[in-house]
Amino acid sequence: MRAAARKGNPYLCSALMECATAAVKAKDCHLGGKYRHLCAQIGSKKKALMVIARKLAVIIYRLMSKGATYQEPISQPPSSKSRHRSIQRHIRDLEKLGLMVQLTPIPAFS
Repeated sequence: MRAAARKGNPYLCSALMECATAAVKAKDCHLGGKYRHLCAQIGSKKKALMVIARKLAVIIYRLMSKGATYQEPISQPPSSKSRHRSIQRHIRDLEKLGLMVQLTPIPAFS
C-alpha cells in the first residue's frame, strides 16, 4: 500500500500538475508513455498524473543540482521475448472471448 501524499506548496503543486498535463499530451514523450502505462495499471487518471508531476519534480531537482540539460530517454524496440509474451497474452485474451486464433506471418515487403 502506498503512503498518502504529504502537504506541500500549493502553488508549486498546481504548476507541476499543469506541466505534467502538458507533458503527457506531447507526442512521442517518455512521460506520456509512462502516464498511459500508469493509467492502465492504477486505474485512475488523476493519480497517474500526480505520479508524473512528482517524476517531473525529481527530474527538475536532479537537473538543477547537477547543472545538466534534459535528455529524453531513448525508447528501445521490444525484445523478441517480450514480443512473444505479448502475442501469447493477446491470443489468450481472444480465446477467453470465445475466438479461435490462427497466426500466419505477413510476407516481408521488398
